[in-house]
Amino acid sequence: MIASAEKIIEAKKGENSEEQIKQLKEEPEAVKDSVNALLDYLFGLVDDRQGITREPEATISAQLERPEYYISSGIGGPSATERELMKKARRSADNAITKINSFFNTEWTEYVKTIESAELSPFRSTNFRGWLIHKVMSEE
Repeated sequence: MIASAEKIIEAKKGENSEEQIKQLKEEPEAVKDSVNALLDYLFGLVDDRQGITREPEATISAQLERPEYYISSGIGGPSATERELMKKARRSADNAITKINSFFNTEWTEYVKTIESAELSPFRSTNFRGWLIHKVMSEE
């Protein structure tokens, strides 16, 4: 959607003031940076090192995968270790959900308003509240 908005901005360059065009071009960059920061938080930074390397900090996706690996490789039910890993994964997922929802409630909403106010919107009229991710797991 950001790319679509950028194309519309370029196509309608002559219809808006230079200052408005400059602002409209800067806005998507800020949103892209925020999206990239969220993706890095969830999946980790791209690591260009060669050879066997280790992540300095466990990513959210790794924390969600770890309990599944432990549980599927063991015999019997989950032990205390697996339960602790599940709690940690749940807390990490809840933190990630909070960050994602915060992005959609603040930066994304402001971006959509800016694009719509310039009458350049590629967005359909949608209630983004329905798109929020809800925490479905309860703490045990």
